[in-house]
Amino acid sequence: MQKIFYTLPGTEKEIAVYLDHADVWVDRKMIPELLGCSIEELDRAELEYASSEEWQLKNHNTFLAPEDGNAGPDLRDPVGKEFVLSLGFLMQKQAGLMFYHWARDTHHRFIQNADSSPGRHSASTPATQDVAHLIESYLPCFILLNQYDSHRLPIGGAASPIRNELVHSRALSAISALKERLVGRNEATTLFGHEKDESFQGTLQSIAQTFGGQYLYPGIGEQAAHLLYSVIKNHSFSDGNKRIGAFLFTWFLEINQYLRRPDGSLKMDAMALTALALLVAQSRPDDREDILKLIESLIL
Repeated sequence: MQKIFYTLPGTEKEIAVYLDHADVWVDRKMIPELLGCSIEELDRAELEYASSEEWQLKNHNTFLAPEDGNAGPDLRDPVGKEFVLSLGFLMQKQAGLMFYHWARDTHHRFIQNADSSPGRHSASTPATQDVAHLIESYLPCFILLNQYDSHRLPIGGAASPIRNELVHSRALSAISALKERLVGRNEATTLFGHEKDESFQGTLQSIAQTFGGQYLYPGIGEQAAHLLYSVIKNHSFSDGNKRIGAFLFTWFLEINQYLRRPDGSLKMDAMALTALALLVAQSRPDDREDILKLIESLIL
């Protein structure tokens, strides 16, 4: 395990983080400082997360101990980067997303060059070349955060041709397969995926509607964003709306060859998708357009 430092944006305050092959770790006691929240806010967010339908903190893989159990006194209660991101979304703290992107890219470099010493990776280093490189590496993140704050997130950016529509019968077959897998793991009830009415079919038809032979939502990302949002918010199923929404979101992207980067890696990992689904579920109706644009921006 290697110890490096993350500098809080806009400050000179450094927080110790640790890298191993599993994840980037930070001690839980540092989360209030990392996210800019109070201990009371953190406790409430953790309780809310723990009681959610989709997630139980005791089973969260970011609570697993790092590979090296002797990390030292700074890492008594380790949590991983996805956990920080999830709490950041719940508390609407931009710092969570900023730390996540930094930790993800740092971890990728660590894995690629495990035998080297990454040294100190700070958000404010005196070396001009390092600063320029860091700014360039995270520029999309900074732009996205500012566009979200100012309600200027672009939409319609993913204009790749839609190869496969998500038709009702095919979607139900896929949901049935998901149900079988989850029931087998005691993670779903018999009510999972049971349609309460015809609203799910209406959702799919609305997303794929056309005018003059052209899709009203012409991009893969745009349709995927509406799919995730609508399935979660419309509550068309007796149980499992968030899980079904997240699953269909990824499946739609996969069958349209838009889920992965050119190198084959996923554009959004499981923990980030969990946080995004929870964000959608807890968002206000007034935030709908911003949430849709955010979803699309995260899979560009």
